[in-house]
Amino acid sequence: MEYFETQFVAATGGGAYSLRVVGDVLGGRLGKQGMEAVVEYELGYEPHLAHRLPVVTLCQYDLRRCSGQQVLDVLKCHKDDFTYPAERLLI
Repeated sequence: MEYFETQFVAATGGGAYSLRVVGDVLGGRLGKQGMEAVVEYELGYEPHLAHRLPVVTLCQYDLRRCSGQQVLDVLKCHKDDFTYPAERLLI
């Protein structure tokens, strides 16, 4: 989180009007800590960075490494990304 904040602030301070991030969440250090760490990170990313700075983020999850339930848990972290709450995806 600190890395992204430093980079985003530097970029906007240098004149960037918008930022784009695409990443494989499970491919880095965070993924090695497990899905619980990923969910915790996702819960903090939106309020601490995404709502303060002009950033659009696309997180990629390898479904060979995590279950559908784990992906749903991550989606639930992003309450304002969907027209309907992610909880409605449950049948």
